[in-house]
Amino acid sequence: MAIKRQRPLSAATIKADREALRALKELADYAPSDPALTVEALSALEEKLCEAEEAEVLAAQALAAARDARNAAEQALHTTTIQGLGLKNGDRRRPVRRTTPSA
Repeated sequence: MAIKRQRPLSAATIKADREALRALKELADYAPSDPALTVEALSALEEKLCEAEEAEVLAAQALAAARDARNAAEQALHTTTIQGLGLKNGDRRRPVRRTTPSA
């Protein structure tokens, strides 16, 4: 069975959720009937979200660094190959346009 990917929530939705959690933390008499909705449980979920966001940023930075390293290696290989073989872009002769003599 295929796994259905969900779209990420908007930044406004996440911000509203975090503000609601902050407001819940200020309520002294908040006692939900569902233990999954306690302030501690919701705070743990927010902490997981923060950790995932941080991991995403670090992964994006690592990807950018790997891409830069690959580009540098490509350029080094290309430059070394051209210099090693004695080729230059200007070494090729341009084709000469031949004109037919007019009568």
